[in-house]
Amino acid sequence: MNGLLLLDKPKGPTSFDMIRLARRVLKTRKIGHTGTLDPDASGLLPIAVGQATKFAQYLQLDDKTYTFELVLGQQTDTDDATGAVVFEANPNAVSKSDIEGLLPSFLGDVMQVPPRYSAIHVNGRRAYDLAREGVEFELPPRPVRIDEIELHELQDGVAKMKVSCGSGTYVRSIARDIGDYFGVGGHARDIRRTRVGAFSIEEAISATDFEAGAFDDDQILPLGRMVDGMPTQVATESEVQKMRFGQLLPVKVDHGETVAVINESHELIGVAIVVERESGRWLQPKKVVAVVESAT
Repeated sequence: MNGLLLLDKPKGPTSFDMIRLARRVLKTRKIGHTGTLDPDASGLLPIAVGQATKFAQYLQLDDKTYTFELVLGQQTDTDDATGAVVFEANPNAVSKSDIEGLLPSFLGDVMQVPPRYSAIHVNGRRAYDLAREGVEFELPPRPVRIDEIELHELQDGVAKMKVSCGSGTYVRSIARDIGDYFGVGGHARDIRRTRVGAFSIEEAISATDFEAGAFDDDQILPLGRMVDGMPTQVATESEVQKMRFGQLLPVKVDHGETVAVINESHELIGVAIVVERESGRWLQPKKVVAVVESAT
């Protein structure tokens, strides 16, 4: 089996638990992750299966969307609901209009301090390991991108939020920073990832159904979805054979430096890069699907 598995990860298990589950259910070791999701978060987790692992590097997964609840009035040491409460205050002084007035300051390219309990490296060690050991350290702010942030509802100090952002953005830090701004503290709970790149949670298989085998093979997305958004060139039958043998193909249209090559049936053949030769511009194969018939 080759393709992209979209799992709806529940709260609790780690991303690597989902990798182990996929290996067990699909009976293959050839499984690759495309990024991780915090154990306390649920939602969309793309997993590459079989030959899809060759093309995982080409997945365009930078853009992500999350929903979450911002709990005002309680700061935790992890910035989410799993941590110990380290500060409490009355959240009732913060209104919906107060939060809405603040949110535009989060938009764009901004600097963000990651949570202390995060996978960031500090002198060669993970920040969460140092935090668990009680080691004092500071995490410097890092550049992140936030494209959209919305407040949908505020009731009893709990704000229902939605954020669209780039990779490396911590929802937990957003919750913490909003609480800090109003002086009441805050943390995130019920974090759910609903979109990654071109993929949405509606396409995902629940982990429960997946483990029970209650899914169809065609729910594993075809290899072509691994290169969504990449410039594409259609190859003739003879060019497909050349691609398999690592031979250069003519550049037919003006596209970027990395190109997805498909056959006339729209199946992925491989990925090539544009190279300059004395005779002109050519496509040089970089990754090739081993057997065309398995590219479904």
